[in-house]
Amino acid sequence: MSIFEFIASKSGASIILTHSTDNPIILYSNAEHDKLTGYSNVELIGKNPKIFQGKNTDRTTVEDMKKSLVDISYWSGNITNYTKNGVEMDIQLIIFGVIFQETKYFVAYKKLNTNKILLWIKKILSNIL
Repeated sequence: MSIFEFIASKSGASIILTHSTDNPIILYSNAEHDKLTGYSNVELIGKNPKIFQGKNTDRTTVEDMKKSLVDISYWSGNITNYTKNGVEMDIQLIIFGVIFQETKYFVAYKKLNTNKILLWIKKILSNIL
């Protein structure tokens, strides 16, 4: 186990690591990411992160993300992702570039957008009460 894998496994956060190329591939996902998305690490290795996108993923946001990662190796924002079973998730996503042994990688940190979840719960409760 590498130091990166050790830290990612202990972080409690959903984390993936990709190559930094025009066609990135997933090199690693931790157990928290696997729980969030429903995909296992084995299923994700070698896949493009587009696997999490779907019909309601905003294309303008995706293009903004790509441009920002090329320009400054960093992007932060909300995006619609999908689980393995097709369940839509509003995700808060932070992606940043790292260079290791002259190779550039991207680390992505994901979590559910809790503000939207709270608004959704409030809406449901207001209809019940």
